[in-house]
Amino acid sequence: MLWNILLLALSWSLGQGIFFIQISITTLAATSFTNWYLATIPIGSMLFVATVWSVFLPRVILHCGYRPPFYFGALMGMIGAGLCIVATWFKLYWLLIVSATFIGGQVPCTFYYRLAGLQFSTQEFASKAIAMVTAGGCLSAFIGPEIAKLMINALPKQYSGAYLAALCECAVLLFIIRIIQFPDVKRTHNSIESISLPTSMDTNLSSNGRSILTIVRQRTFVIAAFGGFVSWSAMGI
Repeated sequence: MLWNILLLALSWSLGQGIFFIQISITTLAATSFTNWYLATIPIGSMLFVATVWSVFLPRVILHCGYRPPFYFGALMGMIGAGLCIVATWFKLYWLLIVSATFIGGQVPCTFYYRLAGLQFSTQEFASKAIAMVTAGGCLSAFIGPEIAKLMINALPKQYSGAYLAALCECAVLLFIIRIIQFPDVKRTHNSIESISLPTSMDTNLSSNGRSILTIVRQRTFVIAAFGGFVSWSAMGI
């Protein structure tokens, strides 16, 4: 159990490292390729794809298990990082946008690693499992930008070295996902719900259910969404 959680923590660290490399380098690269007021469009396209994919990711996991969609996310990241290298090599702004959208396919998978940690924990250990996986992101917050800074001129064309580092991280991520022993989602789905939610809440949800529109109308969701908007906007600035 602990071994798989540690591997998920490492996966979270790698995924966040890819994300931070993208955040720190792509805007700089876009600024050198085009007008400064268009520089944030690649990051915006990445986050847009990540938002859309995050809506469908839980359903895909429920039907296919954890490994296939996580493979898909890592492959999307590899393709995106490779296209970023080409974009920086030839200074193609439009290709930088396309490559950022591919990397957006990896972002929600990274955020889902902490929930996958519940697969390997008991009810008493659930909160610690999530905390252990998320702790990997704290490391990547420092390592990701440092890798980008050190690798930015590693190749003849500026910025391409940082994307090469992101490509290598995606490759390592693929290998780690391969060795994590994910259980069958269909057999453990009920246990995940019992770990994630209080018993009374779980009973209400299973009997009544809630649509997405019902959720987004709630004050708690609006406050959380606004907080996310402010925090992500501040980070983008």
